[in-house]
Amino acid sequence: MESSRELADMHHILHGIYRLNPALRLIAHAELGTQERVAFQRLAEDPDHFGLLVSSEIPELGVQTVDRSGAFFFSQLKTPGRAPIAEDEPHKLAALVLDGILEYCDHGQFITGPNAYAALCNEAIPHRQPADRIAHIAFEALKFAQQLTTRDARQISAWLYRYNAIPLHPVWAQRLAGRQQINDYLDIAANGHLRRLLDDCFLTYEVPSWRAWRRSGVPEVMDNARPTYKLYISPHPSALPETFSAAAELFIKHGVAAFKLGCDAHGLLRPDKLIAYFPTYTQLDEVATALEEQLPGDAVQGVPFTASLAANGMLSWGVDPPRQESIPGWQDTLSWRKWITDRLARAIVLARVLGSGDVEPWQYALARLTLDGVNPEQWLPSRTIWAEKNTVGERHES
Repeated sequence: MESSRELADMHHILHGIYRLNPALRLIAHAELGTQERVAFQRLAEDPDHFGLLVSSEIPELGVQTVDRSGAFFFSQLKTPGRAPIAEDEPHKLAALVLDGILEYCDHGQFITGPNAYAALCNEAIPHRQPADRIAHIAFEALKFAQQLTTRDARQISAWLYRYNAIPLHPVWAQRLAGRQQINDYLDIAANGHLRRLLDDCFLTYEVPSWRAWRRSGVPEVMDNARPTYKLYISPHPSALPETFSAAAELFIKHGVAAFKLGCDAHGLLRPDKLIAYFPTYTQLDEVATALEEQLPGDAVQGVPFTASLAANGMLSWGVDPPRQESIPGWQDTLSWRKWITDRLARAIVLARVLGSGDVEPWQYALARLTLDGVNPEQWLPSRTIWAEKNTVGERHES
């Protein structure tokens, strides 16, 4: 499960000289304008909340929320000096520099963002190469994304998230025109054999863009304080009827708690069209192993930014973050892929705004994601990815 390639030793960067980016201002909550105080009122209810880091010069840096320990940290670095950070957290220090929050003194010059990549991370972070079919799709998406003209990170994230969807060809528009046509195509019309099996074990309900099944007796809302493991099943739409039938019967047999399927043509043409949920990776792996033996292997789409479980790209997985690990203000519904694409998109934008061109935006984005605990060669999360909480700043996109 865990990435096999860890970061090299980065402890040497703890002895460097740093300062807070002069383009940023640290503002206590009580000193904010009326509009900002209202927007961040919920955070102000937390006794540990201090205020915001803001930049009027570089809006792409966003707005950072800061707790009291973070305020002390940043206040110390208004004057250049050693960073007051734990010996076991050099990766967090590097992330703050790559994000443009701190500047690092390199041969008498302060550098930040992508311009600090070579000085801080070039030797510590391996140069990534895709290890499998799904990783190759993700790398391809990232290289195309850096060519988009927009500087809106949300738009880039949405584009990355949709990558590898199949266009709505007239054939698919007709075959998947509505609920009845989809039911007929998947052989789950009322009173059919598969429909009866599903109705006996699951409650069916609608959520935006999805048709979902939840096993009777399972709570409707999963524990938001713990990660949720997701199994992605990604057949080409031409193989969806056979795949869905085999998957549904295995979900019943193995006691899968919940799964969902795209509810319309667009949902069934997206790569992540069929997703099952698990409380542990062990349970996910058991079901994936059984599925791999039964599913067709020649009509595959593949879900980028997920970790492969099958060489052909049919099966992959991710782990949804606990609710507090989202980028605040970006989304209400968390997902592994959205967590990934949000961070990649912001890194691409920062590479354009702060970079001098020495490092490609996609390479910088991969390096930044590696510091967050993801191995982009296989899109594997580390076991500790959600265990650590960065107390020196959380980001709100403006």
